[in-house]
Amino acid sequence: MRMVVVQNVAMGVCFMGSYVVTIPLLIRERYDGSSDDLAFVNLVNSAGLVVTILAQLILREIRHKGNALLLAHGIGALILSMASLGFDFPYFLTLMFFWGACGGVAMSMSRTIMQEEAPNDQRGSVMSFFSFSFMGAGPIGALLWGFIAEYFGPHTALFVACTLMFAIVACLTFYAKRRGVKFN
Repeated sequence: MRMVVVQNVAMGVCFMGSYVVTIPLLIRERYDGSSDDLAFVNLVNSAGLVVTILAQLILREIRHKGNALLLAHGIGALILSMASLGFDFPYFLTLMFFWGACGGVAMSMSRTIMQEEAPNDQRGSVMSFFSFSFMGAGPIGALLWGFIAEYFGPHTALFVACTLMFAIVACLTFYAKRRGVKFN
């Protein structure tokens, strides 16, 4: 469960912080976007998340949930880093959809792993800590990426956030393989 919580904190700092601060700045500065554009980005991102969750409901259960979680975070970091490169707005929207799709896998797998691994009598406490680890890390990421965006621009802040997330995923993958740690 520790590895899932570490990924959850990293997701809060790197992804949630970017989603709240860096992406709106990027839309404003790169695409000269309005609130309508921001709303459309949020809609497309949420649509990717919903489509993935619906697909998981319809399809068979994912057997290797930990691997799916690592893969979703790694691919999500790569997709979001591509969004930082400043492509045209339709391409940016496409990337936001697929990033949302990765988020759908990551969010459902992390919660499933935590619920399955938690002792029955402590499941509520474990899940409340799990939620706190994500929601508590988000404002830290928002502050961090806000400062970096102020000094280096939103493209750089987004790219650094994605690079950090990818590095964390790589380290956790290496750690799990080296130590023989398995998490669903």
